[in-house]
Amino acid sequence: MQKAIDLAKRQNDALDRQYSTQFSSYQYKIGQIQRLNWFTYLLIWLYFILSTIYLWILFVGNKASSYTPFYKVGVLVGLMVFPFIITPIEMFVLRFITFVIETVVGNVYKRPDYNYVVDQTYVPNLFQY
Repeated sequence: MQKAIDLAKRQNDALDRQYSTQFSSYQYKIGQIQRLNWFTYLLIWLYFILSTIYLWILFVGNKASSYTPFYKVGVLVGLMVFPFIITPIEMFVLRFITFVIETVVGNVYKRPDYNYVVDQTYVPNLFQY
């Protein structure tokens, strides 16, 4: 009798592992993160390609001699620094919009406390959360 009970438990465990939805939300989140990573990767390459085209026009194009060296260096530095400046501003705006929406709807702004410590901006003390 004990063998039949053990066999039934093992079969139930096997079926539970096979058809369980315990990790389905985890797999869904992983899929979302992977799509977001690919989208971010695509945007980085798009920024790189557009910057390269603009710099080629600026330094090698037909009207390259009409731009001053100061302007060329300024544009080059601006294109290099832009991602580091826009990221903290973007995060601040997105967090502010989330905070306003959650406050208006009446939900508590759910965010673990450690995220405030871990999420530091590239420009220290520019935004205080």
